[in-house]
Amino acid sequence: MKAVILLLVTAAAFNHQLHHNNLRSAIPGVDCLHKKTLNSVEFDSVFVKDLKQNRTDSCETKFFCQAEKVLSAVQKLPEGCNIDNLLRNLKQIGKEKNCTVPKKGDEILLRSFLDDILKCSKKVFSTS
Repeated sequence: MKAVILLLVTAAAFNHQLHHNNLRSAIPGVDCLHKKTLNSVEFDSVFVKDLKQNRTDSCETKFFCQAEKVLSAVQKLPEGCNIDNLLRNLKQIGKEKNCTVPKKGDEILLRSFLDDILKCSKKVFSTS
């Protein structure tokens, strides 16, 4: 019985570490995209789904899962930010969630969406 408990605790700790590393790897990519959209009028007309919908505490696994799906669908993203790596890390964070992006709801500017992801990433990373 002790061996089973030890195995479960070890697996949980390992899973937490993977989540932690993926989040750490995602932050620079989100930060890069965010900065590039702030410094370019080219992205003033790029809108995406607002996943937060006025919920300030929605920085959960589901949010990162949905964020990966939303970013994957964006046709126009700044170059030079290793987007594939960012999407892969967001996907790994949300891999245990089977999520869908709501079809209805408000849309926000891409830069605001990236700001939400950045804030959530830093919030979750600082508490893990």
